[in-house]
Amino acid sequence: MIGKLGWVNVNRGYYIYIGSAKKSIQQRLLRHLTRKKNRFWHIDYLLSSRLPIRVINIWISQKPCECSISQEIFQIGIGIVVKEGFGSSDCRCLSHLFRVNVSNLDLLRQVMTKKNFYSLLEDHN
Repeated sequence: MIGKLGWVNVNRGYYIYIGSAKKSIQQRLLRHLTRKKNRFWHIDYLLSSRLPIRVINIWISQKPCECSISQEIFQIGIGIVVKEGFGSSDCRCLSHLFRVNVSNLDLLRQVMTKKNFYSLLEDHN
């Protein structure tokens, strides 16, 4: 259960969640990666579930662009909406959680790089 959104179908695979942190990004990320926490945001419910979730990358941008990147990921077909309204209750986006086919991971990386995101977890060499 994801708060008021109800049930969300999450099967084995790759997902991308697009969020923002206007300040204290390090504290926000550490909080999200903790399993036991008060659930406030949609992503809190997902990351504190019993699902075997593994974070493989975190992309950071200096610009506030969660809506534009969410829309692009959906419009060019990199990601499929997992649940309408997930992570987007304070904007007009369809969703901020997408399932990404393994064949689209390189394209996703290209889009993120083009948009001046940088990776926290991938090797930069």
